[in-house]
Amino acid sequence: MDIQVSGNAHSSYPCDTVYGLLWVDDEKSYAFPKQVPYCGEWGEALTNVISLDPMDALPVKLSVLWLSLYEEKYYKLDESLDRAALTLALKDFEDATHIVVGMAPFGLCALWINGPMKSILIDCFKGEDFDADFSDLDVYSTGLSFSQYCALLSSRNDDLMTQKKLRPDLSLKYFKSLMAQYLYRYTVLFGRWEDGKWVDGQSEKVVSKLVGIHVKRFDGTYYKYDERLLTQYHSGGIPKKLDISWCNGKSEISAYFMLEVDVITEIFNRFYGAHPDTKTDFIIHIDAKSKKYELGLYRQGLKEPVVIPECAYQLIVFKNKYEDYRSENYNQPRGAWIW
Repeated sequence: MDIQVSGNAHSSYPCDTVYGLLWVDDEKSYAFPKQVPYCGEWGEALTNVISLDPMDALPVKLSVLWLSLYEEKYYKLDESLDRAALTLALKDFEDATHIVVGMAPFGLCALWINGPMKSILIDCFKGEDFDADFSDLDVYSTGLSFSQYCALLSSRNDDLMTQKKLRPDLSLKYFKSLMAQYLYRYTVLFGRWEDGKWVDGQSEKVVSKLVGIHVKRFDGTYYKYDERLLTQYHSGGIPKKLDISWCNGKSEISAYFMLEVDVITEIFNRFYGAHPDTKTDFIIHIDAKSKKYELGLYRQGLKEPVVIPECAYQLIVFKNKYEDYRSENYNQPRGAWIW
């Protein structure tokens, strides 16, 4: 298997690396390519450089020194890795694969394995504060001061400047909430919406049949295979984008839910509380004829599901490739549902 290495940082919280190394033994390491700064979709491989010296063994240690531009602060991490766990995780990947190292503010560092069809989170680590003279760390020999260097890179990123205004009290707790893992399964229910409530049975004579579920999560993982795993209980992050496709006779219908990070993370946190391993059904209720779509969370002991309010997501639906419905709050750019 061709394994490549990439760094990563959230698009709203770019990071610059002094170095990033995956060690396969005490003397040999593989560096992930430079990007000034790292900034993109959280968890995805942001570089795709084919090494002339392919990785001949899985890493046993991770060493990273990075600059969080949000805080204008350096962090350092030296962490041992479980080679056996990596070997086991890679058995589920058939295609070319990346080991991705994600850097974030407050010293958070994540490790993923991802391929074209899925990504899994291996672990999260906490780096330590690192103080040093910037002139010793200026690997580009820019001739700039530390503050000038940070200002230059920050000014190129509108998302970062916006986040500094919107989240002046940002903390490690926020990033931990993005990376939190919960036990749940997706349950798609085709029903009838009548008189303000769901009624058993479908609105049409032709029965709708689920075709697939794809999910991208706030923890940087994604899954694009068939729905069998996702409809069973599994541990995963909070969904960020949820794509549901089904057929109704000769009609092919797809619904794309795009969830709002602050609202949905708070809902998950309240629902699970201190018990993230509680078996939960993430319900997607659908009445395409009435153009009624609803999300909810349900666990044993509840009389009915906890409905996720419409403010927690935006939705667009296509029928035979033509737009059939969009939520009133939908304001995404064209093609936002594609990933």
